[in-house]
Parts: sequence; C-alpha cells; structure tokens
Amino acid sequence: MDSKKCGINEFTDCVTNETPYTNNQNKDFIVIYAVDNETHALHEEIIVSGYMDAAERIINSIYSDTNVPCAGDDHLALPILHLYSHAMELTLKSFLYVMHFHSKLCPYMKSSSIKIEKLMTHHHLGNIVQALKSILPGETNSAHYFAGSIEIFKFIDDFHKFNIDSISTRYSSDKDGAFYQLHCAQSYLKPKNLKLTIRKIINKINEYIGSDHLSACHRGELPT
Repeated sequence: MDSKKCGINEFTDCVTNETPYTNNQNKDFIVIYAVDNETHALHEEIIVSGYMDAAERIINSIYSDTNVPCAGDDHLALPILHLYSHAMELTLKSFLYVMHFHSKLCPYMKSSSIKIEKLMTHHHLGNIVQALKSILPGETNSAHYFAGSIEIFKFIDDFHKFNIDSISTRYSSDKDGAFYQLHCAQSYLKPKNLKLTIRKIINKINEYIGSDHLSACHRGELPT
C-alpha cells in the first residue's frame, strides 16, 4: 500500500461514462455529448460554441475588475488565441465542406476540384480560405455572393500570416527547436477587439450557410 498518497481524486471522479447523479440530486457535472452521423453537424456547432464561450469568458474576466488588462493577464493571451484559432478552424472547415458539395449542385458556384480530405486534416487556415475563394462566386450581383467575404477572408489570412494556429499557441518551438514566428517578437493582443471581430466573422459565416438562397438550391429551386 502506498503510504505517501497525495490525496488526489481518482480519474473516474473527474471523467466518467456512468451517469453521475441519482434522482437529479448531484448536479456537479457538465456533459461531453456523444455524436453519430445524424448529430454530427450539431456536435460541431457545440464544439465551436464551447471554444468561443471559453475565450469570451476569459476576456470578460480580464475586464471584470478593471477597464483595461494588467500585467497579470498577459499569460492569458495564448490560451485566448488558441481557443479562437480552433473556433475559426472548425467553422471554416464546416463552411468549406458545405460549399464544396454545394458547388456540384449549383451553377452559380465555381466548379470545385479541391482535395477536401487533405484540407480537413490540417490546420492551415490560409489554404482553407483559398479553397473557399476558389468556389464562392466573386460577382457582387450573384445570387450566392458572400457579402463581407473580402474583409472576412483578409482578416483570416492576416491571422494565419501572423502564425496564429493550434500549434504555435501551444508550443514556442517546433520539433527541431526552431521558434515559431508568433514567439520571435513581442506582440500585443487587444482582447475586446478580437472578441467582437471573431464573433462577427463566425456569425456571418453561419448566416450564409443557413441562408434561404442556399437552402433553395439544395431543394433544386435556383434563386434568381
């Protein structure tokens, strides 16, 4: 018997597949939802919503006692960027997945010959944006023009060029010891501006995916 235990919980006291309550008495838990083919799209939305909410809660906590961040908040910069990077990556991949297959049905879309499987398995936001540009119509008078796309794609391109992704926000250097660009020079995050911008981008993309004109095309009713 180990006489030097440190008194930590068992793993199953923290994460379990067993229902943790009886007669609704113990409510000290949150749910990790299961997924199947029918609920996959909803599951992705829940994941994105979780990353967004976590980032926004961190940012809100920064401003809870003061009007401006302080030095004690600096360590939160990378976690905030990490959460937003994941939220944007999942949103863009869902957007690309929908538009890739929609392009095969709708004459208003450019024909897609992209290798979607490869794009879905890496974290390169710039490549995903380029793939979306290759599908979405560029004419502002098109029935499927994505209003605001120029600003949105430029922001995401700049985000990527700054070397913000799910790798650089977790590690300062690669496997060979070379520092990631994000860590090579001191930079400054404006949390409120980032929060508002990412929220607006994701809302605009979701509005477009759920728009009436796309739904009409899925039913074979081409918009005029």
